[in-house]
Amino acid sequence: MRDLRHRLRDYLRRVEAGEAFEVTSFGRTVAHLGPVPT
Repeated sequence: MRDLRHRLRDYLRRVEAGEAFEVTSFGRTVAHLGPVPT
């Protein structure tokens, strides 16, 4: 999550381009970050 906080703008640009990510905290998946289905 530290990386996400520091580079959120970069991750959002990549999501806009179609990429998806799992957000983890202490090795446990806590969220999915990806494009909204259309």
